[in-house]
Amino acid sequence: YRAKHHYRYYPSPQVYYDSGREAYFYYEGGRWQVSVSLPSSIHIDVNDYVRLDMDADEPYHYHSDVVKRYPPGKQKKKSKGKGKGKWD
Repeated sequence: YRAKHHYRYYPSPQVYYDSGREAYFYYEGGRWQVSVSLPSSIHIDVNDYVRLDMDADEPYHYHSDVVKRYPPGKQKKKSKGKGKGKWD
């Protein structure tokens, strides 16, 4: 059995948040970063996210698929839908 990770994915800034680990995953400086807080250059709308349940502990491994499914500016507000795809 694999532990599931529950992420909030913010499409506009392309940021993932794992509430269980209280960590943000974001792309900066040519690579993915992990931090308990976001740099001042990245802003998120706390109501503009998609919930993703993944087996992966590094959500960015599936980022190209996530961006295709949830392009910036195309999601509905406060989406409760679970991401479905090869990461499940």
